[in-house]
Amino acid sequence: MGLLVIFVVLTADEASRDTVLSQAAAVPERGNLRIGAGGAVDHTDSAVGGWASWSLGEGLSVWAGAGLGQQALTSGLCVMWQVLNQSTSRVNLAASLRVRWFDGGAGSAVDLRLAVSRVVDRLALLLNARAGTGVKGRAFVEAEGSLAATVAIFEEVRVGLEASAGGIVPGSPAAPDDYARALQVVAGPVATVQLGPVRAQALFGANWQRKPWPLGATARAVFSVDL
Repeated sequence: MGLLVIFVVLTADEASRDTVLSQAAAVPERGNLRIGAGGAVDHTDSAVGGWASWSLGEGLSVWAGAGLGQQALTSGLCVMWQVLNQSTSRVNLAASLRVRWFDGGAGSAVDLRLAVSRVVDRLALLLNARAGTGVKGRAFVEAEGSLAATVAIFEEVRVGLEASAGGIVPGSPAAPDDYARALQVVAGPVATVQLGPVRAQALFGANWQRKPWPLGATARAVFSVDL
């Protein structure tokens, strides 16, 4: 019974953890306050950001963050609701609604994300799908999908693969200065180390964008701590 309890706790904790490219499909236990920061460097751009999330309980959490990338500052608020829990269903399923504001009052955007995950023994699978649109003077339409598969090789260490693809939908009425990318694909191996409440993740892989950008390397890292 003791081993079963430990397994259930570890499974629930892993399901509530974001990865480098994907959002978790489960909400942490009530009262959890998590803060984090991350950055990305590739052959076309670099970005940094920070965020904080608070679990309100009953499968509900709120998130606020800001980031600097593409020479522009963005900020956002997000509400996440966990619809299904693996403890009573076969998977975790969460829906989130996010609003983003662009630097200098240059419009905003709204997007909806669905996240599905399942944690079995040492294996964790996470799938995201997101769609969004610009508002207040921004008319672009975005779509994105991502997938992460990791395995625990030690209690504190996970390794795996992660990939995402997304950007402005072809034919979308996007302005030249819209705060969204053309089609971009990122993929590579990912590693995670967790020491108590502190978690560090890194991805080193390839980044491809629709012409004129060629295929290139990318490095991304995310750090978080539970308070």
